[in-house]
Amino acid sequence: MKKINLILLTRIIFLKEMPSKCIFDGCNNHPSFGTTKKIHCSKHKGVEEVDLVHPRCIFIGCPREAHFGTDKRLTCGIHKRENEVYFGKSVCKFAGC
Repeated sequence: MKKINLILLTRIIFLKEMPSKCIFDGCNNHPSFGTTKKIHCSKHKGVEEVDLVHPRCIFIGCPREAHFGTDKRLTCGIHKRENEVYFGKSVCKFAGC
């Protein structure tokens, strides 16, 4: 892995800017990973960086993405409770669409 542009990384941390693309040189993907701020895409994420965009299931030890809840995403399909609804991709409200 190439060295991260430290000047850009420092600017992001201290000026609290959110990059619109991964800070890895030559990468144009949207960032989703970091420790406190989104700075890398999934391809260039570091070992200690986590996904800051997609919420994870609230059950301890479950690595799956949350798609179900009552007012926001809380659980995955395996840990879904009876009263929770799907918050994944939007579904058209028109019948037969």
